[in-house]
Formats: sequence, C-alpha cells, structure tokens
Amino acid sequence: MLDNGVLHTDSLSKACILNKQFISVFTHEDDGDIPRLQGLRYPNIADLHIFTERVEKLLRNLNVSKASGPDQIPCRLLKGLAGEISPILTEIFKQSMHDGVIPSIWKNLDVSCNPSLQEGW
Repeated sequence: MLDNGVLHTDSLSKACILNKQFISVFTHEDDGDIPRLQGLRYPNIADLHIFTERVEKLLRNLNVSKASGPDQIPCRLLKGLAGEISPILTEIFKQSMHDGVIPSIWKNLDVSCNPSLQEGW
C-alpha cells in the first residue's frame, strides 16, 4: 500500500494508512439536536435485569482459544476470574443501564500505529 510515495507491506502500517484515510473523510457531528421521529414509540426496557450469576455464566462459557477483544484481556483470564469479576461487571452494566450511558472507552477504537505514520492525525 502506498502512502506519500512510500510502499508499506506490513499489516500495522496498512491499518494505520486506512485509519488515516477514514479519519480524513468522516466528520464529527453534533448529536445534541437529533429530531424525534413521529409514529410508534418503543417501550422503555426498564424491566431489564442484569444478574451476577448470569454474567458469571457468560464469562465461564468464553472460548479460551478465541482472541482477546479490544481491551486486550485474554478470554482465559476472564473465564478464570469469572467468579471474582462478575459482581463488578454486573454493577458497571447496571449503572450504564440506569444512567443511559455507555462508558466512552467502550465506544473508542484504539489503533496503535507507528509514530511516523501518525503525523497529521
């Protein structure tokens, strides 16, 4: 993949070049003034309950041969610590539902790139 006349063949460099291109063509729009749609309204999901036992069961059923997610926490670690971390995760999920807010770190993509490719980002 060419970038400024330089050929890049490794995956990380190519990902950084693509990321730079995507950043250049997308804009960040103000989402504070979104119009309300007319018509049927969807009911609130206030009756949704999150239980520690169910979070723990999901963690215990993780496939340890799968790759880590964006948090870089290995599935083997999550599965092995399911009993210890499920109460904490349950509270985070409940608070997120209560506040109607998803933690911003869950919405961000971290593309670790070669510093020489980050100029102009």
